[in-house]
Amino acid sequence: MKKQLILVAIMLFAASCKKNADQPLIAGSYPSLNLAGSNETSPGNSLNPYDSTGYWHNRILVYLNGRLGSADHSTANICNAIARFPDAAISPAVIQQLPGSITQDTLDVKDGFQKRIAVSPYGLLTKKYLQALMDTVGGMQTQDYPALKFKITTLEDHVVNDNLLVPDERKVILQATAIARYSAYYWTFNYTPPIPAASFKRIIWWIATITTDAASGIGRAAGGGSITDAAAGAAGDSRAIGTLIDDSIPGY
Repeated sequence: MKKQLILVAIMLFAASCKKNADQPLIAGSYPSLNLAGSNETSPGNSLNPYDSTGYWHNRILVYLNGRLGSADHSTANICNAIARFPDAAISPAVIQQLPGSITQDTLDVKDGFQKRIAVSPYGLLTKKYLQALMDTVGGMQTQDYPALKFKITTLEDHVVNDNLLVPDERKVILQATAIARYSAYYWTFNYTPPIPAASFKRIIWWIATITTDAASGIGRAAGGGSITDAAAGAAGDSRAIGTLIDDSIPGY
């Protein structure tokens, strides 16, 4: 598995409910997360009506990383922890599907998720936006959160104002972009991996994790689940690949 992740990361780099979770939350109003800083260095985008998907992703991820040991990459333990998330309901169907989906998502990352997008039931325009998101993350050359957020919010502005998109598919795109923004924020500011900040390993780790998170949100949004359902699956993927890749690429 570690050898697969080495190839995955290098290929990515080269390819350059207790609460009503569906109620959108106002960006920047979440005291449980460190959101201090300017607009460029905080995760929210108030123009995205599904911004709370990203918030719940990070909240579940904080819970997972607090509950599980740093060396615990077990899919079973990740899924069991998500099932016990205390702050919002995760549907039993999502929890049942998590073990297989986490395994598949960590394998699909090797091709940048082009195949997943290509075979999805969405229209051509939606697929172009989703691929643009994957390309935006995969094309980063440094772990520069403000630059990545600017690129993602620019894409979101196009999506919000594109009258050719049907509402359900606009939601799929905006949930994925929200997860990507918040995931990048968490892995940049709330977690310090045992990897030197300026190393090649650090940037490919960052890209692989964010890409997997966003693509995971795409798949779950397609099923018509709640915001927390989409967020929980992406957070499970995030924990699985984000912490495992810490020690998967020898040398830097």
